[in-house]
Amino acid sequence: MACLSEPTIKIIQIYNEDGNFIARSVLRLMQDESGDPQLYLEPAYSTNNHKAIEDACLRFAQQKAQEMGVKLCTDDKSFSTSSDRSEKKTLLSLG
Repeated sequence: MACLSEPTIKIIQIYNEDGNFIARSVLRLMQDESGDPQLYLEPAYSTNNHKAIEDACLRFAQQKAQEMGVKLCTDDKSFSTSSDRSEKKTLLSLG
């Protein structure tokens, strides 16, 4: 996958207790219309559609956004680093 060498794209992988791969999600560094950096979390692709898997990806992405001091966006909503939800935004690729 070409995205593995792209510095603005990171893959989140989840494994079960047996070490078997069960889900992945893509975290992309993008920018909003004003040029501010944003993280965008794609929906999780999983062999198990349990809500806990999506929640785990979201928690990891929220932690990463907080560490970076940027907002996190998903298809459904935008999260600020203070956990306040804000309006939907148009995101632009950095690549």
